[in-house]
Amino acid sequence: MRRHPRFDPGPPGSRALAASDRALRPRVRLLQDEEVPSMHVNLETIKACRLDKLLADILNPKHHPRRAPEELLDLVAKASQLQGKWAARFGEDFTSIDDVRSLELKQTGYLKDLYLSVEDGNPAWRIREGRAPSVEVVTNTSLELGQWFINMACARRSGMSGNSIETLAKNGIKVLPLLWGREEQIDKDVTRYIRDGDASEMVHSLLTQVGQKVHILRGYKLRSPHAPEAGIRYDGLYIIRSFGLKLDPHKETYCMSLNMEQAPGQGRVETLQPIPRPSQLDDWKLYEKFEEHEIKRAGVDDEYGTWRTMQKRDPVVF
Repeated sequence: MRRHPRFDPGPPGSRALAASDRALRPRVRLLQDEEVPSMHVNLETIKACRLDKLLADILNPKHHPRRAPEELLDLVAKASQLQGKWAARFGEDFTSIDDVRSLELKQTGYLKDLYLSVEDGNPAWRIREGRAPSVEVVTNTSLELGQWFINMACARRSGMSGNSIETLAKNGIKVLPLLWGREEQIDKDVTRYIRDGDASEMVHSLLTQVGQKVHILRGYKLRSPHAPEAGIRYDGLYIIRSFGLKLDPHKETYCMSLNMEQAPGQGRVETLQPIPRPSQLDDWKLYEKFEEHEIKRAGVDDEYGTWRTMQKRDPVVF
């Protein structure tokens, strides 16, 4: 299990605890500022810097070692006092701060220009009509290593071209979303990706991409040591070294496999593991709540639990 990136106390007496203590104490000193009105931190700063989330993480027993040292207990007590003072000073504006973040997520954030549609009981995120990226955006923007997206529609809206999984591209280079299936490390630079499914779920155009570079997106449902904890992450350029596609006549399903090598001249994929960042994980939780609300509002409340349980893959909807 991954340690929480925002508050990692580590084992008792460890350097990690000392480092966390040094990093968090300056923020908890905000408690002293609460006694001086001219030094009060404003609500916008709390929201933008996620200080409320920091306090919640400090107070969460799941992030504490079994035998908490005195320094940590003191830190927790101060965090609790500060949380109470902010709640008293800001009232409902403080307790509903996530509602503001949710609104920003939809209006100016990851869900801008996106909507959730439900067809035949299957929810899917789409780009609003007329809001697809313009030619200028597609041409004049580039993907940044480690760039994070909340879903595939968000990734496409950032400036990708194409009207199917076969033609999805960025600046003339194919984009390959690895949102499900499994991946294993073959050696230091080469991984093997395997996907089982029907013909429509295979990426036949990869046959012409052997030896070529492709943009790789990894999703949180991918069974891989490199998969992000949530959402979708851009992991850079890879070179397709081999491609195979086999039909199982008994199951009438296909198995697609490909070996790919991380292209030189870019950061190692291992360095991307801290992404998504804590603030992005906060947005992910808000996104999941909003998605659930929208699905239930669409009148498929009874099907939502089953859909969540059974869903194994994220569709790339165009």
